[in-house]
Amino acid sequence: MAPGRFQLAVWQRIRTIERSRLHALLFGIASGCLFVWIWKHHAPLPADLYTERDDALITLSHAKNLVDFGSIGVDPAGARVEGFSTPLQFWAFALAYALTHCGYATFLDLQVQLCTFALGFALLQLFRPHYLVGLLLSAGTAWWLTTTARFYGWHHSGMENSFTHALLVASLACCVDSIARRRVHWSMLLCLWLASLSRLESILHVAPLLAIWAIAYYDEHRSPAAVRGSALVLAGWLAYQVFRVLYFGRFQPN
Repeated sequence: MAPGRFQLAVWQRIRTIERSRLHALLFGIASGCLFVWIWKHHAPLPADLYTERDDALITLSHAKNLVDFGSIGVDPAGARVEGFSTPLQFWAFALAYALTHCGYATFLDLQVQLCTFALGFALLQLFRPHYLVGLLLSAGTAWWLTTTARFYGWHHSGMENSFTHALLVASLACCVDSIARRRVHWSMLLCLWLASLSRLESILHVAPLLAIWAIAYYDEHRSPAAVRGSALVLAGWLAYQVFRVLYFGRFQPN
């Protein structure tokens, strides 16, 4: 191939990739907005029946205690108590409260809305490159989930469910995209690690996904990159469990 034709082919390939990424971004944003709008206007239950449930407030109170008094617990005495089972939500509020001193209600409302948007955005990525069909199916999925009061209530409860839903779908989308593009990016490993910390037992959901991804990636590309990536995610999860045992003195939460 002549140099000029080669350069043109490379440029056309770059433009195609850029268009694909732009479509994924724009349709993902549209899907996320649809999720938020549909769930806001088609709630199957009155909001006071499911918002700001007790477990969410307990988790946030532990994070507030860390910022205010310097220890993870529920009082200024300094007793270390892990009275929660969602590390991700705990640290998310600890950071938000340390930076803004926002209230519980403000944080939980923002958490639910952002996770709902992220869920719609991630779901759309599973339909790449059929973006229009994916957008229609995402909208249909959002509406269908409003008919399931149990799912809808838990997602909007302010507990860790909204984190779990968004991160598990995002993790699946990352694995599919990784295999398609033959790439293991640090951002997808971060997504998988956060998914493993949405609840203390979330590794039971993430580990099988890591195994399937590693096997499928190797089968498709004859590369151990996904095996190494899975090992890093598991090592990160294990490191957090070591921290918990050292800090609280036990593996089981209080």
